[in-house]
Amino acid sequence: MSKISIKLAMYFFTVVMIFQIVLLYYIHSNMVEDYAEDALTQLQKHGTNYRDMLAKNYTSSTLASILLVEQGRDRDVIVLDEHKQLVVASDPKLYEHYSLFLSQVQVDHDRLLLTNWKEEPYIMSAHPYAIDGNTGYLIMIQDTASLQEIANKIGTDFKTISITSIFVLFMAYALLSRRITRPILRMKRATESMSQGDFDVKIPSTTDDELGELGHAINGLAKDLAHMKNSRNEFLSAVSHELRTPLTYLIGYSKVAMREDISEEKRKHYLTIIHEESTRMKALVKNLMDLAQLDEHKFTIEKELIAAKPFIEQVAQIVSHSFAEKGVHLTVDCPHNFTFYADPLRLEQIILNLVDNALKYSEPNATVTLSCKQSASQTRIIVKDTGHGISEEDVVHIFDKFYRVEKSRAREFGGSGIGLAIVKELVEAHGGSITVTSELHVGSQFIVTLEEV
Repeated sequence: MSKISIKLAMYFFTVVMIFQIVLLYYIHSNMVEDYAEDALTQLQKHGTNYRDMLAKNYTSSTLASILLVEQGRDRDVIVLDEHKQLVVASDPKLYEHYSLFLSQVQVDHDRLLLTNWKEEPYIMSAHPYAIDGNTGYLIMIQDTASLQEIANKIGTDFKTISITSIFVLFMAYALLSRRITRPILRMKRATESMSQGDFDVKIPSTTDDELGELGHAINGLAKDLAHMKNSRNEFLSAVSHELRTPLTYLIGYSKVAMREDISEEKRKHYLTIIHEESTRMKALVKNLMDLAQLDEHKFTIEKELIAAKPFIEQVAQIVSHSFAEKGVHLTVDCPHNFTFYADPLRLEQIILNLVDNALKYSEPNATVTLSCKQSASQTRIIVKDTGHGISEEDVVHIFDKFYRVEKSRAREFGGSGIGLAIVKELVEAHGGSITVTSELHVGSQFIVTLEEV
């Protein structure tokens, strides 16, 4: 009983059979009762007609005619006088059988005397008549064997219908098993494959109902899990690579710096390299921690009112030394001192990442512009550079984790492919958006758009 197809069949079979039994019982009972009611009505009708004939013309020929009409039928006629003594009967034995009953029963109007056709061998009606002031009684009697035979025949027919219905139910189950349970079993096998790490599953969708929607959902889940698996592998590979490179520098240059046969000038040079690589590794680890927090939503955005001009100028001041060392010009363009709501620490992190990224990919004497604008419902922060630019192929992946343009020159520019991914997550956490436009050998422009609260 563990298979869903068997459970479905049992539920379906039980519900339909209960409904069918109740329905067939109701129809059978009504049909039989209607037929019996009709027989009782006809019995009374014939009795009334014969009584009227006697009332109009009470003669021996009339009595003979009545007996002749009922001859050979399953009905019998008994005519009694005012003392309930037999005058004439189509079957005298019936009178003998019911004489005591008839002598005791009160008959002052047309009425049914026996109606329990299921247990009695006969049904009976009585019809009093008056002739010249004298009262008599016409009794109609009908054998119930025909009624019971018809009831049994109807019961047999309904049993046949029930057996046929059971066969039809099993046929319906077979069709339902193919149409409903097979897609479910396919989904079960697909999810089992997914649980074992195989996400290359595809459930064909042949319907537009809930099962079709579930199939689409499982296909989407498999695709997402495959993407997550690939992203995790790429993440681990990238982290391993990013950490291995500075560690290799640290180990190699520390061994050289420990040698006694090198000059102090070279030792200082090697220690400087060790310091730079340590700083780079520290920044990388910090970015990885930030990225992990963003992925797990373990950070909060605490917005407050910010004055745009002093805030932008303060951020520019932080990076001014780095720009001066490389000989890249940093221009701040924030003409109006408007205010807006944002998390100052997270917004500073966003701008520093964008400005630092522009600095890395700019040559000496290039220009990086940091500007801010406000419209009726939006605040825009723009970082524009005149650096190397980004190809159309790379632009679509620029915010992917660990994606780096010019991979062959990654060490030269010092990028890890994490900064812009963090920027995008932080901007979206503010309820904003970030876009980029770029042209090779011309430069790039990043626009952060924050919606007004």
